[in-house]
Amino acid sequence: QEVTPEIPVAGEIEFFEKVDIVSRTSGRIEKIYVQKGAQIRKGDRLVQVERLPLELQARQQRSSLAGERAQLQLSEERYINARREAERRVKSIDRQRTRTKELRAILDRARNTFRGQEVLYNAGGISCEEYQVARTDLISREADYLAARKELEILEVGFRDDDLRQNGLPVPSDPAARKRMVIDLNTLEQKAEVDVQKTRVEAVRAELANTEQLLFETTIRSPITGVVANRNNSVGEEVRGGQLADPSSAIMTVIQIDQVFAVFAVKEGEATNVRPGMNFRFTVDSFPDENFEAEVRLIDPMVDPKTHTVQVRALMENPDLKLRPGMFLRGALVSGEQEKVIMVPAEAIAPREGDNAIAIVERDGKAFRVEVQTGQRYDKNIEIKQGLSEGDVIVLEQLGSLNDGDPIEAVLPPAEQ
Repeated sequence: QEVTPEIPVAGEIEFFEKVDIVSRTSGRIEKIYVQKGAQIRKGDRLVQVERLPLELQARQQRSSLAGERAQLQLSEERYINARREAERRVKSIDRQRTRTKELRAILDRARNTFRGQEVLYNAGGISCEEYQVARTDLISREADYLAARKELEILEVGFRDDDLRQNGLPVPSDPAARKRMVIDLNTLEQKAEVDVQKTRVEAVRAELANTEQLLFETTIRSPITGVVANRNNSVGEEVRGGQLADPSSAIMTVIQIDQVFAVFAVKEGEATNVRPGMNFRFTVDSFPDENFEAEVRLIDPMVDPKTHTVQVRALMENPDLKLRPGMFLRGALVSGEQEKVIMVPAEAIAPREGDNAIAIVERDGKAFRVEVQTGQRYDKNIEIKQGLSEGDVIVLEQLGSLNDGDPIEAVLPPAEQ
């Protein structure tokens, strides 16, 4: 008989996806929009948790954010003013350096003049009064130069090359780059204040954004299209926000069943013949006259050590939601191409151990027992893998009363006589 090799299995229908609905915020449930068994779409409202505590928290955070932004603006203005002051300091240093050079040149001229006057005075060429005037002028020029140099030294504090080196900074050869660096050095404190204040603003902004997200999530929406499988809470009850520790603590559970899995187990010896993409035909007790088909998608890589079976999951579309999780199924997994096999009525076989059995054949009007190896059962017939050949005449009744060599008469159907 031509048959398609199949692996008979039993199992059940499972949902495609399940989501336990929890709240990220703690509070009282104000409203529940759906009941158990309701069909919902992704994004539909499920639960409303109270908003007032979070709204008050968000209001306070907005006020804090406004205050921190104002402080940031003040610190930025102080930083800008500090840089302007440092730029003015650089210009003052340049001016003072130029003035010091000019006074040094005047001092040098005054020294030369005094030396000449001193020579004339020693030679009697000028009076003592004229000599004293020259000496007084020299002393005055020296005082002006020393005062200018001292003021320059004071102005240069923090703006010297040594100051850059002491702070671990290089000394740029480009004057413009050096100017920027000494200005940065002398405004480090104000810049640090700006950076700290920016961090505070970002921290409060992040807290506010988190609170606003929690406010948005007080309206809990379905993450999938499916059916409400159960509901554990009622309006007015308190819920605890955070991660789900126990599925029973979920507000409700939503399952997706517009696609479902047919889940079944196969013997570990047969699992090597199962591959993704294979066709699986089955029926369910709720619809005994209807046949369903699914495609093998997932094969468990582990063998159950207790049952020595491998779990298989076959996926199928379920747009009308006819198949529900938990339904018992019976089916056959197509495991190969159509082939011709020896098939006999099941009552013609006396089972022994495992796949071994005994059949009685008629040869020259006598009965003879033969050992056979059975295969898969197909309704009222059973496959014979070894022991019989096409055309053999077998005994269908009184198997237990016949011995080898007993005379028998074959009564064949009219078509085979």
